[in-house]
Amino acid sequence: KNFYVPTMSKEELVKNGLASAEDTSFIINEMKFVYPKDAAYKSDLAILNIIAAVARDGWKRPLYFDAGLRQGDYGGTGDFLRLEGTVYRLLPYKFVDSIKNLQQILGTVNTEKSYNLFMNFKWGGADRDDVYFDEPNRREFVTYRMDASSIANALSNEGKRDKAVKLLDNVMRGISEHSYYYDYSAYFIAAAYFNAHDIAKGEALSKKITKNAEDDLNWVISLKEGKEAMAFDVKQQFQVVQSLAQTAYRVGDTAFAQKIIDKLKLLAPGLQEMLNTKSGPGGEEE
Repeated sequence: KNFYVPTMSKEELVKNGLASAEDTSFIINEMKFVYPKDAAYKSDLAILNIIAAVARDGWKRPLYFDAGLRQGDYGGTGDFLRLEGTVYRLLPYKFVDSIKNLQQILGTVNTEKSYNLFMNFKWGGADRDDVYFDEPNRREFVTYRMDASSIANALSNEGKRDKAVKLLDNVMRGISEHSYYYDYSAYFIAAAYFNAHDIAKGEALSKKITKNAEDDLNWVISLKEGKEAMAFDVKQQFQVVQSLAQTAYRVGDTAFAQKIIDKLKLLAPGLQEMLNTKSGPGGEEE
């Protein structure tokens, strides 16, 4: 399971435009990784083969992955990925843990390039209320929202909160509620607004997400049979609302967080039993 491919010296990385000079003190230019699965199919072997070929040729060709894949589909190279908009670029080095751990994604974020890509993104009609998008297209919207929130969080961590808010605003305009309603994917946008200290926009979106979750939960509770089949969806909705409360508490918006908790308390008594969950927003038992 242990793999190694050749890379370059830090000087060569800078010379070939694969790293900036200011980043060289934060990177490890040795590419060793562990294959994450217990079996390898042809598609997995193809990915490893492509990585080996690009490395053998001196990393002259850029190598990109869709950012919406399952973690195991990257061949174990997660630490060496850098998010650029909606795709990951595989680079022959990784950032030290103190940098990497600031993100909630694989690897790190190229914030400048990602910001420019998202601000010039073509939404294909998703900003309108008269276009129908089928399930495969809606799955792409989930990826766009989650990638955008990761980029916005990275911008906020760099002290660029204004840019973070502009990016989030552009995504909110680009994917209307009609094109893809506000579910757990919108939670990441709301949390990113809170992280960027735009409390008003974080609250406004959180109210819509909470209302949608509340409606879904009440519908499941009203069912006379088949509730067990909806257990996963119910748990996800419940966790989304709890996470919104946690995020609001974390940024000091305690009054709004309490409103969300009050919403949870209005749900039917049998809901928590069905979910087998007893923890509140701070992890304490209610």
